[in-house]
Amino acid sequence: MPPTLNAVLNRWFYLLLSLLLAACTTAVPPEPTPPPPTPTTLNTAVPAPTQTAMLEPSPTNTATAVPSPIPTATATTEPSPTPTPITQGRITAVEDRGLVNTEAINSQTILFYPPETHLPAQYSVHEYFIRFTSQDENGAEIELGAQLFVPQLETAADLPLFVFGAGTSGLVDACAPSRETSAAPIGDYRTFMLSYAGQGYISILPDYAGFNNPDALQAYYVSAMEGRALLDGARAARNFFAQPAAEDLTATPADTIFLAGYSQGGHAIFGATDIAATYAPELPLTGVLGFGATPNLLAHVQQNPYIAPVRFYGWGEYYGDQFPFDISTIIRPLYADNVAQIATQRCIGDIFLYYANEADRVYQPDFLEALYGGNLATEFPTVYEIVQRNSPGDVPTEIPALLLQGLNDTIVTPDQQAEFISRFCGAGNSLTYLTYEGLGHLAYEGLGHLATRQQTYPDALAWMSALQAGETPPDVCPTWPLDE
Repeated sequence: MPPTLNAVLNRWFYLLLSLLLAACTTAVPPEPTPPPPTPTTLNTAVPAPTQTAMLEPSPTNTATAVPSPIPTATATTEPSPTPTPITQGRITAVEDRGLVNTEAINSQTILFYPPETHLPAQYSVHEYFIRFTSQDENGAEIELGAQLFVPQLETAADLPLFVFGAGTSGLVDACAPSRETSAAPIGDYRTFMLSYAGQGYISILPDYAGFNNPDALQAYYVSAMEGRALLDGARAARNFFAQPAAEDLTATPADTIFLAGYSQGGHAIFGATDIAATYAPELPLTGVLGFGATPNLLAHVQQNPYIAPVRFYGWGEYYGDQFPFDISTIIRPLYADNVAQIATQRCIGDIFLYYANEADRVYQPDFLEALYGGNLATEFPTVYEIVQRNSPGDVPTEIPALLLQGLNDTIVTPDQQAEFISRFCGAGNSLTYLTYEGLGHLAYEGLGHLATRQQTYPDALAWMSALQAGETPPDVCPTWPLDE
């Protein structure tokens, strides 16, 4: 049956109504997704304070629409906060000390290493002395110096960075590792650093805070300050390659950093790992190496009284009223009365010969009893606090560590090291521990403390190479007996 007139009219009515609605309504497209904010990238090659770009709010694209009962909301992107620029490690001065060819390097290293461990240099090395910024524990800017050694390559390549902390040299600027000469070597550190640079490591030896300043004293066995010197030295080494002096260099630093140290420097490396996550989180630390390291500070105070007068004098000058103590209650008058003169005029060679190494000849009886009787915390609380705050290595870290220890070392004994390993492993860390008897060469028989770097050279290089190859080094911690 044909549709009625009313049905036809209804159909036309609804068709016209739908057309009118479509004509009067403009669909609002979904609001565009703003692009992700550009990450702030720290250019560690730039020596000046890092300029961090402020993220501007994305412009709001508001679509024009036919008036609608519901207004269109406009999203506003808040600017990201600007991180505080990192000023530590900024280069302030560069001195080009020239090129040292492989023949010259070998002529020095052959006298430093015994034949069993000597390795000929693979590269000539460009040598520099740089000055750079660091920071004290109060956040004030200070300036440090460092010797920098850059391998000379035929073709451009990224090389690992080797940052080294020296052993005890003294408290005053004249005793800084960078001040040593061939006529008066403090630890043959220049030769040692050339040997690693000659094997393809960009190598830097920072002087500790207080050196390079004739009016200051080294912050001796102050863990946080030693750690900052190494970490800011690493920053400075990376920043150096943006300097005009580096324009013709073919080597550049890879994202691989090793912190290493001998004796006091082995204390410094663990001071650095303790603060690295908060003080220098941008540094890609790959591993730490300790050659006859001294992180077990209480044992070092007990077993090395010859350095005690200078150590306590340095702590007294550094901490002052923060942790006051009377050095005359710790050190016998024979040494306490002239300690300022010795500490401010002599380097380690003279200090070692001047003071006795028998505890009862150096320490006062009451201090001696407290030190060896376990009563330091109650009898000498400020000294105990200083020792505790400067005993590094109990902070959990993902950075693997290597300790190289001579079994006949009388300055850092195997027992000292075993106590530290218990503490270090107890914090959940991983450690490779290599010990050495004498290797038969007369000058190094028995592997005394002074020979630790020389005898362990190939093993240190092999351990670093293994980490760079992605290998997992042996770890003694899972089976090491922990202190209760």
